[in-house]
Amino acid sequence: MLSLGESQPGLGAVLEHGIAIEVGPQRIRLSFPEGSFFGTQAASDPARQALADAAERLFGERPSVEISFGQGATGTSIAAQKDAKTDRERARVLKEALDHPRV
Repeated sequence: MLSLGESQPGLGAVLEHGIAIEVGPQRIRLSFPEGSFFGTQAASDPARQALADAAERLFGERPSVEISFGQGATGTSIAAQKDAKTDRERARVLKEALDHPRV
């Protein structure tokens, strides 16, 4: 079974910018920052339908999909986690280079 990110990589990338408030067979709720371009894309009917379709394949029932803005959800988005990991790796490589005996 293909994941949503594999079957629709653009939509998968958009959804990575949201914070999951609730994910289950009855309801999926994602929150985006106020005025978020990614949130606007995720809130479109085609995006919500694609997310519901993918969730239905996973859960065996079709959840409602709710996209909200500025709900103050705790946690970080997948995109923010990936950015933080990239920053840590970049800092590690820089430190390694600066600590090299020939530098």
